[in-house]
Formats: sequence, C-alpha cells, structure tokens
Amino acid sequence: QKLKILYHIKKSKTTTSRMSLLWKRNLLLRSSRRTFTTTTRNNKKPVAVFLNAGRLNYDQELDFSRLEHLCDLRLYPHDKISDPTDFRDALQDNAEIVITKEMEVSPQIFNDCFPPSVKLLCETGTGYNNLPLAEARRRGVAVCNVPEYSTNAVAQMAVTYLMNFSVSLLEQQRMLQLGDRRNFTGPFALPLRELGEQATMGLIGGGGSIGSRVAD
Repeated sequence: QKLKILYHIKKSKTTTSRMSLLWKRNLLLRSSRRTFTTTTRNNKKPVAVFLNAGRLNYDQELDFSRLEHLCDLRLYPHDKISDPTDFRDALQDNAEIVITKEMEVSPQIFNDCFPPSVKLLCETGTGYNNLPLAEARRRGVAVCNVPEYSTNAVAQMAVTYLMNFSVSLLEQQRMLQLGDRRNFTGPFALPLRELGEQATMGLIGGGGSIGSRVAD
C-alpha cells in the first residue's frame, strides 16, 4: 500500500512537471505570435533577410526549407556587405527579421539603413560583438544568437592543439620533411610530454559551454 501511494505521488509530480513545461512552452509560443501580430495576420509570413548567406552556405549544401516554411526568406549570397546602399536595397521590402553571419553591423548602419519594420536581429554564430546591441535595445529590436552550434568542434580543436603542443607534432613534421630524423634515432631533439596523472590543465574563462566540454 505504501509503495502504491509513493508511486502515485511520484506520478503526480511528474505529470505536474510536464504540465508546467507545456504551459511555459505555450506561453512562449503565444508571446512569439504577439511579437509578429502585424505579419501573421491573414497568414502572411514575416519577411526574413539573410544579408550574407554566402558566409554560412559557402558550399551551397545547406537546406533552408524549414526556415522558408516559417517565413518569407530572402537569401543574399554575399560573404559580407558594408556599403550602406547594399543594406538599404536588401532591407527595403519591410524586413522584420535580419540574419547575419559574423558580419559587422555598425550602429550607424543600423540607424541609417534598418527600417522600423525590423523586430529581430539574429547572428547565426555565437558572438554578439558584431551587432549594435545598445541601438537595438533602444529601438526595441530583439537580438539573438546560436550559442551551441560549434561547441563540439571548437572543443575538439582545443584538445587537438593540446595534443599537438605536448609532443611538438608540427615541429616533428617539419623535421621529417627536411629529412631530419634525429628525433627518432637519438636523444629527443624536441620537448615531449606525456599527458598523464601528473599533468594539470588550466582553463582560463572555462566556465562556458566550450570550456566545460573541453574539461569533460
């Protein structure tokens, strides 16, 4: 009987937790719908402009169909743009969502070239350093990024560098290319260090997602 009571209590808590998550999700959905009330009325999709899609889709292999299902997507194949005229031409058709990839949008460009219709500015990378945050906040334009898209890749690269530096890998490769085999036939000519229990790795500013993945 006690086990049955505990089971029902646990089940009730789980159900309550799921209901809470569903309620939060629906609240977010309602909020996002209100954000684009002017564009979703009469089934009209919001206009989204990717200013330098060529920077992200450099190999022409990306599929934008899911994004096109949600909005009226305009793709510009540039790697980057900087001329104010190019910004104005791309955003003149009542753009509401502006997407960039590692491209600077200066405060002056934002103020002079971004129409009042813009409601969201999205960086398809991890950093906000290229975006005019203060100006966007002043105009009520939401700003977002994609913080997790390269976590594994950058963490892997950090570990690769660590392994390289520990055994002087690049220097050994250069020696072999020159026909120098001293590092294989006699006393080591280059520093080599085994990464064992006595080695300590320090992560400066390593509390973020990439640093945490490296530590894992």
